Amino acid sequence: MARTPSTEPLFEDPSHPVHDLVASNPLGRVGYAEDVANVALFLASDESSYVNATSVVVDGGQSVLT
Repeated sequence: MARTPSTEPLFEDPSHPVHDLVASNPLGRVGYAEDVANVALFLASDESSYVNATSVVVDGGQSVLT
């Protein structure tokens, strides 16, 4: 989950389970829309010219825990 204006109320509620998710994240922080945008910019750039047919997970390592 990325911290955005629409998800901000969840982060403002100290009892919301989102805080457990952030605490368990391997990077130790919440993601932001900019993190996702940076991956999209990389994929749209010439730097990714040899990347194809793959899924890019932008979750700070959370998916490796499941």
